[in-house]
Amino acid sequence: MALCATMSVHVVYTQKAGIAMVRSVNRWLGAALMVIALGVALAILPGAAHAASTGKAATGLVAAQAAESELTVGEADVQNVTVKARARVQDAGWKPWVASGKTAGTTTSKGLRTIRLKLENLGSLGGSINYRVYDMGKGWRPAVANGKSAGNKARAIQRFRIWLSGDVSSHYDVLYRGYTKGKGWQAWIKNKAIASAKSGYFSAIQVKLSPKSRIAAGTQATAPGVRYEARMKRTGWLAWTGDGKTSGKARKNQTMDGFVLSLESAGIQGGVQYRAYVQGKKWSQGWKAGGKVVGASGKRIEALQFKLTGEIANSYDIYYRSYVYGYGWLDWTCNGSTTGSTGLSLPIAAVQVKLVAKGTAVSGIGAETTVNAKRNTLNGIDISSWQSGINIAKVSADFVIVKATGGVSYTNPYFRSMADSTLSDGKLLGLYHFAREYGVKNSATSEADHFVNAAIPYIGKAVLVLDWEASALNLGPTWAKKFLDRVYKRTGVRPLIYMSKNPTREYNWSAVANAGYKLWVAQYASMGSTGYQSNPWTDSYGFGAWDKPTIFQYSSNGRISGFGGALDLNVFYGKTSDWQALAAKQK
Repeated sequence: MALCATMSVHVVYTQKAGIAMVRSVNRWLGAALMVIALGVALAILPGAAHAASTGKAATGLVAAQAAESELTVGEADVQNVTVKARARVQDAGWKPWVASGKTAGTTTSKGLRTIRLKLENLGSLGGSINYRVYDMGKGWRPAVANGKSAGNKARAIQRFRIWLSGDVSSHYDVLYRGYTKGKGWQAWIKNKAIASAKSGYFSAIQVKLSPKSRIAAGTQATAPGVRYEARMKRTGWLAWTGDGKTSGKARKNQTMDGFVLSLESAGIQGGVQYRAYVQGKKWSQGWKAGGKVVGASGKRIEALQFKLTGEIANSYDIYYRSYVYGYGWLDWTCNGSTTGSTGLSLPIAAVQVKLVAKGTAVSGIGAETTVNAKRNTLNGIDISSWQSGINIAKVSADFVIVKATGGVSYTNPYFRSMADSTLSDGKLLGLYHFAREYGVKNSATSEADHFVNAAIPYIGKAVLVLDWEASALNLGPTWAKKFLDRVYKRTGVRPLIYMSKNPTREYNWSAVANAGYKLWVAQYASMGSTGYQSNPWTDSYGFGAWDKPTIFQYSSNGRISGFGGALDLNVFYGKTSDWQALAAKQK
């Protein structure tokens, strides 16, 4: 069985690597079968033992060793590939060949006229490096490859593109950038993307290979793994890395605007998918399969999600975490959960991804997998049918509290769609009931039942609230506590109560507060428009039976991105985990 496992690994990696060695593997298998057959013969015909051991058996072992040696050489060939570049410069002629990543040309005002590129140390690996240039005033010249000249000694190069073909392209990306006098080096681009000097011209280029397969990177891994690379807003594509290493730049003023990942499954059926929360686009790009780029040039990636599909998802988890400046590395998360932030306009600067066999302990696991979860306060809105046209996915908010019901007969016709949109966009959800809707006198129990019946699909997912204002104020705390107790009894979720600040002191709410029902309070410094506030004004008086509010509503004329009208704005004093605890069943 050990031989089968080892044999399987070699076949997978040579095939995925694009090394054409099927005949060698067949010779290896043939030799192994020959050894087995001879072993049987030795058992049956003892007289043939000496001849077999000195003849065909020895030949079979040599063949097997030769095949294994040939596989090893193939892997070495993949790992040793390099690129070199040479440039002809205005008034200076041809410059010497330079190694991968070095400058071909000059960083002066002299124009780049002709380039040559070549791959070295290909060994048994096939493939070419192809390139094409755009001459100033003449347009695109035909593509050439493998050391041939592209350009014209009389005209400067204004644009160029480079790409790999053949087996080498399965293992490497080609990265390149150009230099223009006065503007410096452009961002790194790759794989046939056009480098353009716009109205100017290039005076130098840099070209390098980035190993995108683990075999090209020199990783002799037998288990499944991942390879990935980040594109940074300022500097372009970085080199491929993988298996838990950092892609990106974990420091200040760094913004990732593109990301790609590939899965090496080691023969296990399945794939990987991922998606990005992008500035101005949110999750709209949808899930992408391995090898596809997510993000948008010049737009920050603010969050990422990854998941495995197919058989490999039964054996492995995909873990990942991101670096956000000001918050550092977030906790590891896995299997479709979010890393980064949503609705906070904070860019991811770096990311790490790895596969972990199910049941394996992973260090660094915690609740603070997003900036939203790590922050000590959250921003949010509350809405009702008055905001029926709102697109919650476009609104910047950590949480949304939706009016569900009122009295014993009113149900917000939009509350289900609003609640579902909130959850699907990854925002925290709250639901509230307006007591004594239309001033109709109902029992606390009947109104609580009406609310719970409507909220059943969201129990355990949403914070529940009693809205205590208008005609309900005259009922006093006894009615309110009956409502709260009834909701708690039926759902196991301990609801909050909402009211303006004055009633907290005008009534004795001790029984409510002592029963663990927390306060959502409203007080406005003015009726003027405002955005989110982390420390809103409140008067110097207390909050009655409560030491402090859990949620503070400080404006009914809030203006935030994603919605053209006025909104109620709120701050929640706690983390995402605190909100989730309030929404969870407690009995």
